[in-house]
Amino acid sequence: MLNLPLNKVWGLGSKSLEQLRKKGINSTRDIHNLPYENLEFMFGKNMATFLFEAVRGMEKESFNKKAKSHSISAENTFAEDITDSYTAETQLLEMAQGVMFRLLKEKAISKTVMIKIRYNDFTTFTVQETQDTAVATIDSFYEIAKRLFNNKYLPGKGIRLLGIGFENITNEEGPAQQQLFEDIQKEKKQKVEQAILNMKIKNPDLKIQKARTLKGLLAFILT
Repeated sequence: MLNLPLNKVWGLGSKSLEQLRKKGINSTRDIHNLPYENLEFMFGKNMATFLFEAVRGMEKESFNKKAKSHSISAENTFAEDITDSYTAETQLLEMAQGVMFRLLKEKAISKTVMIKIRYNDFTTFTVQETQDTAVATIDSFYEIAKRLFNNKYLPGKGIRLLGIGFENITNEEGPAQQQLFEDIQKEKKQKVEQAILNMKIKNPDLKIQKARTLKGLLAFILT
């Protein structure tokens, strides 16, 4: 870890790298050799804590916090900070599709949605919510994630990283699986998503994804 170049440290964007280099810090070893107090004086508490823990392998924010918990997630660290909610929600939608398709591929279910937000000052929020029934479609997954995001969104503050995932995944069948089909519309949507997944498996180059229409609705489109 101490021999890594700074651009290999997960979560450090171009602006943070520039800040570090201006202070004469060019490697993970340089960070490791500095006392926490010095880091806090130079960069503030949030970034100092992140740097101090990252070079020591102590990163706490992880979708796999519980070793025994089966989870599926996706994260994206942005080269340029996101500064508006619409762009952030679009990123969540893109990641939600990949995560949902992985869940369907496993023939698994989950009731727990998780999102993660890291701002450009390294303040990090990881929140989750458990539903009464399994999350059955991309639409419902995205809507829950979007609501969780908006509950923690700080307008005007740059977002460095976004993550989305399912926790407490099981491969239950029977009554738990039947919950997916209590609503006819959900059943139709899930069948469409399963069909598209099957098409993607047969043809990995197929470019089809869900996007927001001009009316704010979600629909699959060819890209």
